[in-house]
Amino acid sequence: MMKFVVLALLAVGAGGPIADILQQALLPVVDHATCSKSDWWGFQVKDTMVCA
Repeated sequence: MMKFVVLALLAVGAGGPIADILQQALLPVVDHATCSKSDWWGFQVKDTMVCA
């Protein structure tokens, strides 16, 4: 199974300050056929996007 590493500076809480430490997560990649189903993300998913 392919995995995707996501790196981001996130807000500590809703409307809160941005974290000082880079956050990371390892997520499984979801194939485009599944991700673009209407009960997932549907038409919002473009061919240039990666779902994870």
